[in-house]
Amino acid sequence: MIILSLLAGYNVLLGQTQDSTVYGNYYNSITYDNPLGDEIYFEYLYKILTSFSRLVLRIDYEVYAAVLIFISLSIKFYLFSKRPYSLYLIIAYLLIMYPMQESLALRIAVSVSFIFLAFEFRSKRVASLCLLSFAIFLHYSLILMAPIWVFYSLLVDKKRAIKLLIFAFVSGVVFYNFFLHSSFVSQYIDARLIGYVISNPDYFNIWSTPHVLLLSVLSYLLYANINDDDFKGKDTVLIFIFIGVFHLILSVVFFNVSMLHMRFIDIGILGFYLASTNSNFRNKSLIRLVFTAVIAYEIMTKTLDVPYLVTTYVTR
Repeated sequence: MIILSLLAGYNVLLGQTQDSTVYGNYYNSITYDNPLGDEIYFEYLYKILTSFSRLVLRIDYEVYAAVLIFISLSIKFYLFSKRPYSLYLIIAYLLIMYPMQESLALRIAVSVSFIFLAFEFRSKRVASLCLLSFAIFLHYSLILMAPIWVFYSLLVDKKRAIKLLIFAFVSGVVFYNFFLHSSFVSQYIDARLIGYVISNPDYFNIWSTPHVLLLSVLSYLLYANINDDDFKGKDTVLIFIFIGVFHLILSVVFFNVSMLHMRFIDIGILGFYLASTNSNFRNKSLIRLVFTAVIAYEIMTKTLDVPYLVTTYVTR
């Protein structure tokens, strides 16, 4: 795990990317006279952690990034170790998510780890709430996890969860149209998102379509084959299914907003990882087959280096 952390921290896999340049430049901008560094869109918690590393620990950015990545991977590997086929889950994560998460999106990679750890330890309310709060303040896009945590007891009821998923879809469609047509977008939404929508009205990510369809089939199979008998950890499995399906729905709603579509998929997919290999499902062989198909398709698209952000169609 140390080697994996260093590989990502030193940008060995992807080379110098725009994101790593931004992170590195921000880190180097921190001084005693300017302890929070240059003005940037990063959350204050991340700025404080980075400032502590730069001014107190006095380590290079690459080492700092490797430490955060080590923490992120340690949490995820711990969660996988509690599931059947843990080695398979670890290998699948490293092949699919690790290059795009730990090696590219540092803040969200760490935040997602703490979010899922918070739900894993939901029975320990104070510790779980602290983990949840840390994750959200490290990356504000995870704020949607707060109501899921609060209404945990409702969401582990399958029938209620399905009703809330339908509500989430309707609400998402309403907000999406508000997002597109309101001046609120230009005033308060991160400007990086606007270009993906406004300047690309004909955007259509054809390569994501099979992925979404496979995840939709997997979502149906998971909910349809939940064993109604009590089994250890059933509530945790149900909440991870809900998180996965909830973010899949949001990714479909925001299909034409490439950054949000991929972000929702990236967050939700870990929920599918932590639920799909459970041995208490009916038709578990079919579930694992579809889950494996999801993994295989992701590996294929990344191996072939198919485009994610440039595929468009023209309607006029």
